[in-house]
Formats: sequence, structure tokens, C-alpha cells
Amino acid sequence: MNRLRVPLNRRPRKLRGTLGLGSGPEGRIERIRMTVTQLMRHERLEGSFAVLDESRAYAELLIQQAAMHGPKNKEVVEMADFWLLDKDLVHKLFNTLVPRYKNYSTSYTDQYQLPNVYPENRMQAVLELKGNPWPPINEHAVDTSKWIHNVLLTAARKSMTNKTTDTSLSDIALNTGQTHGTAV
Repeated sequence: MNRLRVPLNRRPRKLRGTLGLGSGPEGRIERIRMTVTQLMRHERLEGSFAVLDESRAYAELLIQQAAMHGPKNKEVVEMADFWLLDKDLVHKLFNTLVPRYKNYSTSYTDQYQLPNVYPENRMQAVLELKGNPWPPINEHAVDTSKWIHNVLLTAARKSMTNKTTDTSLSDIALNTGQTHGTAV
């Protein structure tokens, strides 16, 4: 499979303050390299939504190529060497992450948008590698169908539906002059 498993922007996003004033495209790439390196090291990052969203595609591509071709492919090793600034993470990529994601058919990362904090109205996010050792961000939803107020509301809804059906049947019978199947 050669397609990325995450949505990809067609145009590069303008990242503000990447590496200072006037850093240009080189500064943007350097910022993404630092973010991908930190993601591989810590397996969960919190930061600007724009930077993490841009870095997610590069991390996905790196893991996908490493899983498809392995450490014996020269181009994949060079790509890992370029994107990972700490060279010990190249070994982590091939020895830890690739075996973890060998049978994955979905994306290797999850991204969650954090709520805005007033007065800073910046979009923040969390980017994480799936299967990381940290506690999950999204807990499984609690089944609230058996809570007392939900049971009472369901019973009231069912009762109202039965009353509406009974009154509509009696209205039909009165209008046609019949009572539940017998002619008058």
C-alpha cells in the first residue's frame, strides 16, 4: 500500500514562528524534523495544532516506508536518518515501532484537538503514536442506559408512544364509525 492513511493537505501550511524571522521553507522543514524526532522519542506530544498536523503526515510516511521496506533498504534508512535528528531513534524505529505496527491496517498516529484556553485563543492538539505506553486520552464511553433517569425517560417515552397510538386508533374509529374492527 503506497497511500498514506491520514488526510494530507495539498499545499504546505504556513507555520508561524517556526525558527524565527525569515527562516523560510528551510525553517519549516527543520521545525517538522524536530517535531517528528520528539514524537518518535516520547510517543506523545502536545503543541500547536498546525505544527502537529503537518508533522503527522511525515511521521506516518516514515513509519509506513520503514514497515514496508525494512532496515535493509538504503533509501528508507537515509529517509529515517534525515527526519530523525537523534540517531538512536533510527534503531527504535526499526526495532520497536515497525514490529508494533506490522499488522496495522489503520493510521499509526492519533491526533486530538484540545479545547481553547482563554485568553490565548490558539488551537492546541495532542499527537500520539498508537500503542504508546501512556494512559489513553479517550476513555471508553460509560454505558448510561441503565441510569435511573434514563430508564424513567425511556419508560415515559414508550408510554407516550402507546398513548398516542391508542388515541389515534380511537380517533380513526370515531371518524369512520367503527370500533376496533367492528362496524356500527
